[in-house]
Amino acid sequence: MRRMRKILYWTLGGIGALAGLLVVVAVAYILWLSQSVPVRGGGVQVGGIARPVTVQRDMQDVPYIRAGGQADAYFALGFVHAQERLWQMDIYRRIAAGRMAEVVGPLAADADAFIRTLGIYRLAKADAAQMPEQLRMPFDSYAAGVNAYLQHHKGPWPPEFGLLFYEPETWTAADSLAIGKLLGLMLTGNWQRELTRAALMKRLPQEDVDFLLRERHDDPQERQSAAPGADRRSDAGGAMPGLPDLARAVAALPEAMPGWFRLQGASASWVVDGKHTESGLPILASDPHLAFTAPGIWYLARLAADGDPAAADLNRRPLALTGATAPGLPFHLLGHNAHVAWGATTAYTDAADLYFERLDPEQEGRYLTPDGAERFQSRDEVVKVRFGDDRSLKVRQSRHGPVISDVQAKARALAGDSHAVALRHPTLFPADSSPLALYRMQFATNVAEFRDALRLLVSPMQNFLFADTEGGIGHVSAGWLPARDAGTGKLPQSGAEAAAPPGQVPFEALPQSMNPAGGRIVNANNSMETPGDAYDFGDDYDLRYRADRVAQMLEADPLHDVADSTAMQTDTLSLMARELRPLLLQKLAEAKPDDPDAARALDLLHGWDDRMSANSAAPLIFTAWLRELNRHLFADELGPDFDSWWDLHPVQAARVLSREMHWCDDKTTEQQEACAEQCAESFDAALESLRAEYGDDISDWRWSRAHRVKFQHPLFGFVPFLDEVLHTSAPAEGGSYTLDRGGMNISGSDPFAKIHGAAYRAVYDMADLDRSLYSVVPGQSGNPFDADFSDKVDGWIDDRYFPIPAEIPVGEVQHDMTLEPR
Repeated sequence: MRRMRKILYWTLGGIGALAGLLVVVAVAYILWLSQSVPVRGGGVQVGGIARPVTVQRDMQDVPYIRAGGQADAYFALGFVHAQERLWQMDIYRRIAAGRMAEVVGPLAADADAFIRTLGIYRLAKADAAQMPEQLRMPFDSYAAGVNAYLQHHKGPWPPEFGLLFYEPETWTAADSLAIGKLLGLMLTGNWQRELTRAALMKRLPQEDVDFLLRERHDDPQERQSAAPGADRRSDAGGAMPGLPDLARAVAALPEAMPGWFRLQGASASWVVDGKHTESGLPILASDPHLAFTAPGIWYLARLAADGDPAAADLNRRPLALTGATAPGLPFHLLGHNAHVAWGATTAYTDAADLYFERLDPEQEGRYLTPDGAERFQSRDEVVKVRFGDDRSLKVRQSRHGPVISDVQAKARALAGDSHAVALRHPTLFPADSSPLALYRMQFATNVAEFRDALRLLVSPMQNFLFADTEGGIGHVSAGWLPARDAGTGKLPQSGAEAAAPPGQVPFEALPQSMNPAGGRIVNANNSMETPGDAYDFGDDYDLRYRADRVAQMLEADPLHDVADSTAMQTDTLSLMARELRPLLLQKLAEAKPDDPDAARALDLLHGWDDRMSANSAAPLIFTAWLRELNRHLFADELGPDFDSWWDLHPVQAARVLSREMHWCDDKTTEQQEACAEQCAESFDAALESLRAEYGDDISDWRWSRAHRVKFQHPLFGFVPFLDEVLHTSAPAEGGSYTLDRGGMNISGSDPFAKIHGAAYRAVYDMADLDRSLYSVVPGQSGNPFDADFSDKVDGWIDDRYFPIPAEIPVGEVQHDMTLEPR
């Protein structure tokens, strides 16, 4: 017995000692990784530049790069990007190349297979090989700067490399081009909506599907409401001749696509000419919205270079760029060049299409076309998988594009045994001229030259708003758009019946305006179409609430200044709530609720000013109510497809309560429900869920308790311990339909969290660009050990901006670095 106790004692002691040793080793490793914060000052000798380049950082950690020529300036930008955002650049490159599984293992294999099927990196390498000479300089110089940092670096790499036990590889121009294509794919998502529409049409008649999916106020066709209790399923299922049955498998589609492509988008931009400003010259506001991540997608920089008379064409011009760059890319995507300022919003036009290719039953490897059977182009790909078996792929491509139904077994179910699904997407076209468009934009001296540069843009299609220091303003919805017949892009098409793929809508036929008589241009992802347009641009635009709020505020202020635009960007008034709240309250009054808590909540809603304010309970009650109302109205009709459609859908809710009242009847019950009853039941359900989450005392409820913004690490944000270490969270305000936008995943487990919004804001004053103001979040650095990783969050929450003048004011240089030729 004594011997057993001794054995147990030494065993437990050994385990304890080993555990202690592991803790010491882990702490030591973390301390070592903490030394990866970049050194931003001093002299650095590098090969690859002709003359010294200064890199001064201001108190906001914004680098001011000053070089003797363009090549050295782009080299320095690559060096600085690598200093601050190396792992982010590397992971974007790996996503675009389908090489994530090499470092994170089997969990990324499906995403890699999808990307390899699209062939993004193959296209990028081909474009790099045939790049125009004037474009080769900035891409090669930028890559040389990244590689110079890789060679110069001493000590540990950024912590993600250490935690995943791998090191970065040499950077190439193709890497940058592939990241650009990845952004183009993310910002063109209509093709996913085509499958949603196809699935719903197997369940509902077309008129109901049009009603459910049309997110526009300006519906020109008002249909008559069906009689209460009428069976609206009788005509479902026969609207897509030549296509396979999608109903049994469309729900599997998200599993076939990596999460990086499930884009939620909304942005806002406006420009006013000198007749409407105090200075007499234009003011432009830019407010792009993307998912919140840590690090963020944007990196602010000031880039200046002298002209080079010995260079050719644009390569000889001086640089003077200020604004937002994206690490991995050499150009400013948003900002100003001392002559022209520009902002952009996603256009939501119908630029991509799906084709169901009918397989040739007589010969394997062929598919049918109107001109007979054709052979699929094919190639072999291998996805290397860390800690798992490599995956071999046989990638097929039809005349319309890559066959995405070959990616995995569940995706193949979309096509069945007789078809294959091919994607035609402008991002996947060869010889993409979009990088050249971006490069030309950097040098436009007026709005006419800027508009001309946009002719070359292919993908993603964006609404560009721009202004110049001469007083001009303009807008172009620029990008490649198919010149298809009206309405044919809403559903997957039959490849066996489709003629040659449509050509391109001419540039002059795209939505655009130059110096309009009204002196104002506004876009918040709403349609920019005008009556009489010759082409169909799509039907998936955002609702007009935010655009109308911009117009309303501009009309209320005849003479505009920079402070007015910053106030607009942070405005929390919801025109959606102002429009819908009276209707909801009216319907609820018909049901006469007598619950004391309900009465208290109703008092708050009656007295609400429709602002999505952080410290108010009313926004939380209203949003929870509208969320539940959608479930009560539509879940019975949509069945298993409801969760993928579930959102706030205010236009549909308003139309149901006012004139489409047949939707209020729950088809799963024998009795016939009225709209007032559904409003009351959804209101009770909302209050019950809020009590469970935030307590019984309504006076303790606050919008900011639910509507918190979380800047999540794109990889470790899904690992419990590391998520707590690497993310930043803060209470927020705004909502899905306010200018201070707070996009939410209403169908998710945290339905009111602010997951999407303005990580970059800018207001440009064309009378004095040094008076322009900027905001970025969460920080400039991508290193979690760095103080600049999330130092901008508090200022962003408090709506604080800062300038980026041509020169850093005396006494405000935080770091001073010089890159010197070796």
